[in-house]
Amino acid sequence: MHKILLIEDNRVDQIAFRRLIQEKIFKCEYVIAGSLSDAKKVLGTDTFDIIITDYMLGDGTALDVFEIVNDTPVIVVTGGGDEGIAVKAMKAGAYDYIIKDHEQNYLQVLPVTIENAIRRKESEERLQLLESAVVNANDAIIILEAEPGDLRGRRILYVNEAFTGMTGYSYEEATARTLRILRGPKTSLSALDLIRVALDECKPVRVELINYRKDGSAFWVECNIVPFANEKGVFSHWVSVQRDITERKKSEDEKEKLIKEIEAINADLTELNQEIETIGTERTMSLMALTVADRIRNPASMIGGRCRRILSKEELSEDLRKNLKYILEGADKLDKIVKDFETFLKSRKSKFKKDDINRIVESVAFVGEKEASFKGIDMVVNMSSEPLKINMQKDLLRVAIFHIIKNAIEATSEGGRVTVETSKDDEYVFLNVSDTGYGIPEQEVGNVFKPFFSTKERGFGLGLPLVKQIITEHLGEVIVQSKPGQGATFRVKFPSIWKEENLY
Repeated sequence: MHKILLIEDNRVDQIAFRRLIQEKIFKCEYVIAGSLSDAKKVLGTDTFDIIITDYMLGDGTALDVFEIVNDTPVIVVTGGGDEGIAVKAMKAGAYDYIIKDHEQNYLQVLPVTIENAIRRKESEERLQLLESAVVNANDAIIILEAEPGDLRGRRILYVNEAFTGMTGYSYEEATARTLRILRGPKTSLSALDLIRVALDECKPVRVELINYRKDGSAFWVECNIVPFANEKGVFSHWVSVQRDITERKKSEDEKEKLIKEIEAINADLTELNQEIETIGTERTMSLMALTVADRIRNPASMIGGRCRRILSKEELSEDLRKNLKYILEGADKLDKIVKDFETFLKSRKSKFKKDDINRIVESVAFVGEKEASFKGIDMVVNMSSEPLKINMQKDLLRVAIFHIIKNAIEATSEGGRVTVETSKDDEYVFLNVSDTGYGIPEQEVGNVFKPFFSTKERGFGLGLPLVKQIITEHLGEVIVQSKPGQGATFRVKFPSIWKEENLY
């Protein structure tokens, strides 16, 4: 229900207005002020949807009313008005002007006049809100004329500040031309054809294309163009909203390059795997190490560097950030493989010496216990009470034992257990490493020592093939026992007495 302030010093007109409301010809809440000074008091404490005021008041005129109201619509009524007064009132800001008649018939049109004034006010507020949204939008907003004119295209009628900031063209420069000012050598002709067809058929269209700024620099935009029709359904304007997506496109290009590089590395690894399976054991590890170092170190370093550079950008989507972290993790693992094989090549040049395997296991287990504790895994180490001496290349054997224990920790979830044990009998020295992890399918157990073997749960890379090679060079044997959901056990045995001729 509308709330109205009537400013009227004529008692008869006041009574007539009340009768209008009481007879329910027009429903509203109202307050009557008998003078300008009364109106000032009322307006100081209350607000109204509309003000109706007589032009001539005892202590002022309707023109004085405009000085004490802000955005409230004002309708001026007068019994002795002329065109001059009407012009003054309208210039002062009146929404309408009504002349009184002796029969008070003007009251019959007053409800319609009030409704029209209120609707006009609401429309103006909506337009102001829309204008504010358009002016302050982050995206460029362009309004085009409906049909092409003399400029070989639809002339630009309006651009907001975002357009100026995005393109470098001022409002005056843009509105004197067409969207051709944004075209350049790399602007997609197919995208322009889509726009042309949509405009011809009066349909909305969305495209991504390259635009050019006033200084000639290129940038990507997502362009949405929609037709606007008037009340009669005739299309009167086109509105184009353009968003700068240059950074997004750069991220997509970087991601595509990374994927291609990963695919190239995967192809190299597949070729490497085929080479490993077709040549002898002694040459295999040397060739593997040299090939990995040569083919993987530089690509892995390059991929890792690019991933870290892209991840430093704040505007990445969560999905892209997650994928890049996954790629970075893989690149770091490849780099670790190279380092492992460098250790292998350096260590295998040293001579075999008799030493206590307990000392090697203890030093590796000490490091493993810290990682297990961090993951919430219980690690139990049971060492033989007597020295277990075998002929060994100490640094090389430490690499093998490290991989076995680390593999068990990685396979075990929080709350699980990893057990490391050493023992001996008359002929052999034993090392058992067991875990309570997810295990390996029985049919896949025999494949764990193949390069780059993987199960549904995880990939094994080149660590376990390296373990098998080292243990074999120590005349040892490694056996894996496992079932899905029941963990896995690596059983390693070395001869306690070696004959020198068996070493080579």
